[in-house]
Amino acid sequence: FCGLLGAGELVDDPRFATNQVRVKNRDELRPLIQSYLEKRTAQEWEKICLEAGVPVAHVRKTSDVITDEQILARDMIKKVRLPGGEEIGTWGVPVKVDGVSFTRPLAIPAMDQHRAEILSELGLGGGKDG
Repeated sequence: FCGLLGAGELVDDPRFATNQVRVKNRDELRPLIQSYLEKRTAQEWEKICLEAGVPVAHVRKTSDVITDEQILARDMIKKVRLPGGEEIGTWGVPVKVDGVSFTRPLAIPAMDQHRAEILSELGLGGGKDG
């Protein structure tokens, strides 16, 4: 890990020589590691770690995920129309099966749109006032 960070001097530091002393001295170790991590972007660290065989992925914001080439290639963002006519993106079906086409997501219902039907099914009457 220290080699990937470019922090070779930490390897020989007795404060961090074993897991037990690293835990004991973690308040000193964390800012040191942070100072190295701040030198690169999350994407750069992800690439460095993957090239070294370390399984890793940086935490992404929703805005990053919805523009990710893999998400778009897998058709994971589906458009739905709100009752007022506005169209928004929502998540598609994550499981893909060759030869199977999944339907578009249903429209999002308006507030109280199905109230009468739900109350009727529950035996509670179907009027707007209950």
